[in-house]
Amino acid sequence: MELKDARLKLMTDVLSGVKVLKLYAWEKSMHSRLSKIRTAEVIQLKYATYCYSLMEITFSSCPILATIASFTGYIIIQGNPLTPQVAFITLMLFGIMRISIYQIPKLIQEIINAKISLNRVQDFLKESEIPDIINSMEPTAENVIVQFENANFSWSNLIGNENSEISQSVLKQLSFKIHEGELIGIVGRVGAGKSSLLSSICGELYQNGGKFFRKSPISIAYVPQEAWIQNLTLRDNILFGKGYDEIKYFQTIESCALKDDMKMFPAGDATEIGERGLNLSGGQKARVALARAVYQSADLYILDDTLSAVDSHVGAHIFENVIGNDGILKGKTRIFALNSISFLAKCDRIIVMKEGNIVDFGTYVELLARENETFTELVKELAIKRKNQTEIDEAIAEEDEDVLNELVGAASIREYNRSISTNSAGDLPSPFYRRRRTTSSSNPPITPVSFHPSISHQHDEDFARLIDDEEIGIGKVSYKIYWSYAKVFGVPLIIGLFLILFIFRNIFESVSQIWIAKWSSINSSSANNNDIENLEIYAIFALSSCILGGVSAAIIAIGAYKASKKMHENLLFSLLRSPMSFFDTTPLGRILNRLSKDIEKMDKEVPKTLAFSLISFSECIFGILMSIYILPYLGIISVIMLIIFVFGVRYYTYASVQIRRLTSKAWSSVASHAQDSYIGVNTLRVFGVQERFMDQMLQKGVKCTESDLAEITSNR
Repeated sequence: MELKDARLKLMTDVLSGVKVLKLYAWEKSMHSRLSKIRTAEVIQLKYATYCYSLMEITFSSCPILATIASFTGYIIIQGNPLTPQVAFITLMLFGIMRISIYQIPKLIQEIINAKISLNRVQDFLKESEIPDIINSMEPTAENVIVQFENANFSWSNLIGNENSEISQSVLKQLSFKIHEGELIGIVGRVGAGKSSLLSSICGELYQNGGKFFRKSPISIAYVPQEAWIQNLTLRDNILFGKGYDEIKYFQTIESCALKDDMKMFPAGDATEIGERGLNLSGGQKARVALARAVYQSADLYILDDTLSAVDSHVGAHIFENVIGNDGILKGKTRIFALNSISFLAKCDRIIVMKEGNIVDFGTYVELLARENETFTELVKELAIKRKNQTEIDEAIAEEDEDVLNELVGAASIREYNRSISTNSAGDLPSPFYRRRRTTSSSNPPITPVSFHPSISHQHDEDFARLIDDEEIGIGKVSYKIYWSYAKVFGVPLIIGLFLILFIFRNIFESVSQIWIAKWSSINSSSANNNDIENLEIYAIFALSSCILGGVSAAIIAIGAYKASKKMHENLLFSLLRSPMSFFDTTPLGRILNRLSKDIEKMDKEVPKTLAFSLISFSECIFGILMSIYILPYLGIISVIMLIIFVFGVRYYTYASVQIRRLTSKAWSSVASHAQDSYIGVNTLRVFGVQERFMDQMLQKGVKCTESDLAEITSNR
């Protein structure tokens, strides 16, 4: 379990940062690390299977040993002859017992797996939770929306540990209050605690001391530093579960500088956004996250350095039309962490932070008048940074103008400059869309979407959809799949296994039963003084059959884990060398489902299923042959029954395979939803939409349960 967790954790990191991995050409390095973990995992699985095989030999031998002991006591101790009536009734009873005892190893393994899983779930459920916001004070004024008084906050629960409550707190001795409708700026160097302060207001930190108040009930909208984008259409990302209001929606995208971006998207706001916003630029993701918050019409807005990802002129547009006191959020309470000097003077008040402490709080004029050292140095640093950036931008602009002048001439440049929107510079369409638009020859050129109060979108399915639906095969599994598995399993190994299992194991078992039949028949017709010798011969054949069964199971384990390791290597090799277009159109959860649940089936289910199939097939064939040997006319009945059986198996296999495919797809959906929710869990909690996402997860879980139930029922 631990090695599997380590492999999946590393694989999740690899897939989440696959673009960086490919840019740095780290495929071989990551392949080596993952293969090393996988090798250790397979070794442990192999040892576990050896133990399971040994346990299987032991338990399957118990009924035979009990039979031998019974015959020994009946013949030698009591001195009774072994007749067919006694022999076959005894074999039948111990045979029934053998079927039940044969399931004990499997039961023990399932109990161990269940215990491990329950312990893991229990450990997770015992983890401390972020407590609900409990106001520990009354506000000092009626219009106060947030107030701190000597409050300490940390990322872990330190209550009860007096020595650690202050020393390990990330926010210390906070004392300030924010009034309704204010625009509060938060400034400080990197690591000063700006994001932590916003998280404490959102209720994401533990309060370890002091007093805290947040107005309740209140709706909060949150824009994190790293924008969280869902795998939905652009419109659904902005609406975020709210009803569609056309005028409000248009005002939102206009204010957040998304209008011209939507014109460039292939299907306007009906364009599907990939996981983690992979087909959006950094600035576009930030503006979509801001538009989502704006559309919620919340009472309190928490903005964590929202404008750092956009160009300066776009940032000025957004501040003027959204965040500022003349923007669409005017009258709302806005708490805005920023790393720019441009907007400080426009904030109602400013919080200056240093090492988790608030060193000053006041208006821009008041802070300058007080000449606070931290604030003064910070303003100087930001001013120098802005000046340097301006010089760089001007130099780049001059170079761009020279290049354009050489290419298209001065007249074209003037026309080009007039066509540039102040909202779209620096945010070109994703390379994925440019790639699709240039390589698709069967589709006509895409015209921009016109925007007016009644917003229109372009419903071209080829361009609107980004994520490909998971395909489900129809019909039986191709023989090529079986052959590819047989090749990595080892064809000579399969042949050797089949010969051992089919011939020797069943020959020994059949010979032991035939020997009992002849032995008991002789005893019923005449006296026999060779009972001990006959018993020894029976014991040799019966126990040899059990030992060969265990050896066969071990051989299956060797081949199966060899195949599992090889197929994982092939999958990993192909995955790491897939182009970015594959990761653009394939959800992370679907890939992880292949690497977790499907690999687990190959590790655990396939060896057991293969062994059970070969054992059942060989026993069935030898049973038929034995019946025909004893009663030849049963051959005709056997052929008829075999034909009926083949038709039944074909019908069952078709349904069973389809159910398994549906189950696999359902689990992929669960994995994708869980991964998406986990990444954006802070945003979900602040927006208060946990119940909606839990309901969605429940619905997906129900589909998985229904598929599992159908699979279990079909096996009956």
